[in-house]
Amino acid sequence: MHQKDIIRVMQKIRAPMYSSHIYSKDKSDKENMPGFYYEERTWHGKPYIMPLNELKTRPCSWFSAGGGCVTCGYQLIADLSGVYNQKDMLKQTEWVINKYNPEKYPFINFTSAGSLLDEKEIPFKTIEKIFGMLRDAGYKALNFESRPEYLIDRTKLEIVRSYFDEVSVGIGLESKNDFIRNFCLNKGTKLEIYVEALQTAQECDLITDAYVLVGKPFLNMKEDVRDAVETSRFAIENNVDTIIIMVTNLQPYTLTKFMYDKGMYELAKLWLPLEVLRVIVPEHNKVVIKGLIRSSPQPIEFASTCEECFSYVIDSIVFWNLTKDFEHIRNLPDCRCKQDWYMFFNSTEVREQDRLEKDIKNQYHQIEELLDTSS
Repeated sequence: MHQKDIIRVMQKIRAPMYSSHIYSKDKSDKENMPGFYYEERTWHGKPYIMPLNELKTRPCSWFSAGGGCVTCGYQLIADLSGVYNQKDMLKQTEWVINKYNPEKYPFINFTSAGSLLDEKEIPFKTIEKIFGMLRDAGYKALNFESRPEYLIDRTKLEIVRSYFDEVSVGIGLESKNDFIRNFCLNKGTKLEIYVEALQTAQECDLITDAYVLVGKPFLNMKEDVRDAVETSRFAIENNVDTIIIMVTNLQPYTLTKFMYDKGMYELAKLWLPLEVLRVIVPEHNKVVIKGLIRSSPQPIEFASTCEECFSYVIDSIVFWNLTKDFEHIRNLPDCRCKQDWYMFFNSTEVREQDRLEKDIKNQYHQIEELLDTSS
């Protein structure tokens, strides 16, 4: 099995999106409103509520060419017609400016339905207009997201950096293991491009954030934790400023949703990212945990624990994200679901790489057979 086989599976999974009524080309009255939500984090060592905004752009190039990442729902924000309209992009930017007072929110996340610097989504001349609008409105710092291949153009990065006092970029590393990143997640990337992108961005004075996924399909909980810990340490070795542990949620038209419906996948319990956080002491002060109870687009389901401890776990993670104080996590009640999770975790076997690869390839064959039978 090769990457092209994974792409074929993903394209079969995505195909119904194009005929679904929710992707009609008829525009709603919200066409000039980007996807948005808020997240808790620190900024310059202080608690900060970050507004996150995702422009409704043309789809991610990797979604169009390779079916996209197996958990990703950003295509639910994108315009699948592929039509580009600069006026729409500028109106969405105006909406952001009108919504967030830059005196209260000097630092915002502003990105696209894929990679902000991908010119197939938005021409760079439009990005410069948008950044000029945001700067002139009074925003001091900006965060955006990008695949690594769009972060190796030094000239573009220097232009981006010139608009604000501070610029940061989030990169979807997800796993340092090429096989896991490409066969479990269909990222379509090699590790070397991440190293080059991080180095180039840092040399251009951009702050770098690395996304590390947990709740990965095909891996058991112990393999998932080990991979996330190894990936986080790799990011630290490459001078990443913030590690974002992204907890997988369930989005429609994804491989994870298909596997979930067939009984082949379960969302992670929130004990899993907390175990990752615990293991990577003392580096864990660089870590935030995302994907808890807010997302754009809104998922079908979030990761959870049991009803008795869920609110305590969420509160402890939010407190961590805001303060980097581990006390609330350390003092979480010893719920039965936590005991059960750790009992199962401690008894789980970590497969050798060759066996892991063989098992995952067999699962893909099974998935494709199920897709062909149901079509």
